[in-house]
Amino acid sequence: MPTEIVRHLSPEEEAENQLKKGLGFLNQEKWDDAFMCFLRGIQLSPGHSELQLMLGVLHYNGQGVSRKYEEAAKWYRKAADQDNLHAQFNLGLLYDRGEGVAQDYVQAAAWYRRAADKGDANAQYHLGSLYNRGQGVAQDFEQAAELYRKSADQGNVDAQFELGKLYDRGEGVPHDDARAAAWYHEAAKQGITDAQFGLGQKYEKGQGVPQEWGQATFWYREAAEQGMPEAQSALGAIYLNGPVPRDFSEAARWYRKAADQGWQYAQFFLAFQYRYGMGVPRDLDQAMFWCRKAAEQGNELAKEFLVVLSHAQCQNRNE
Repeated sequence: MPTEIVRHLSPEEEAENQLKKGLGFLNQEKWDDAFMCFLRGIQLSPGHSELQLMLGVLHYNGQGVSRKYEEAAKWYRKAADQDNLHAQFNLGLLYDRGEGVAQDYVQAAAWYRRAADKGDANAQYHLGSLYNRGQGVAQDFEQAAELYRKSADQGNVDAQFELGKLYDRGEGVPHDDARAAAWYHEAAKQGITDAQFGLGQKYEKGQGVPQEWGQATFWYREAAEQGMPEAQSALGAIYLNGPVPRDFSEAARWYRKAADQGWQYAQFFLAFQYRYGMGVPRDLDQAMFWCRKAAEQGNELAKEFLVVLSHAQCQNRNE
């Protein structure tokens, strides 16, 4: 009978097998097994950039091994020096945040750029943000807009929102309310709170979109339900003043949510509602409580209203 020939895998081929097995364990959230696979693989092929990347990821996340940013940086650098796209972005992120390395925006920009030039949407967004803030590079809104657009076109939700802001402000691009609203909408429908609030403002003011109070209310509510005090206060104002059907109880409910987070405008209007019993029982003590909180933050309307409330308290004592 013919003898069966058994071909032994080369170290590089076995390292590739260990990478595949490790990735499978990652999908199952079996971190210890994944780490051991990647470790065996790197021992067989020390220069394997994907294995270096994955060891960096596990050290960064503390999965299968103790979290050590310094170790993550070491492995990311090994892979990044071999032109590994994801390692270059991750190393840039460490320099940006000062994790495992000294914070260095110049280094962050350099590593982001290498990944961004290869079309990585996350790197384009983060490099755009450095240009937007002038960190590690000269502030350049045009560069920021260009990078945000490249990232946004690939679906990066943060870049979509930031590009909307640039159009809103006319920084790096011509002021354009319609484009600002369009990019806000892209980010808002994916749950970005600030974009939802910004889109609500556009609909309230009729900037770049038709003035539609129903749409304004809808987007304010989306942001308010995620806990944003500005949106909660804006929603309270709509229910207090219209033009949607007024609902003083709803106004007070949303104002209270914002007031509890220290939003001074909501504190003032909640005080106003307690003073006159609008959607809440008339309660001078509660009115004083919330008005004082707003006044302590420098709210001028609250300071003036405190005088009115103090006078009312004096009258009550004299009756």
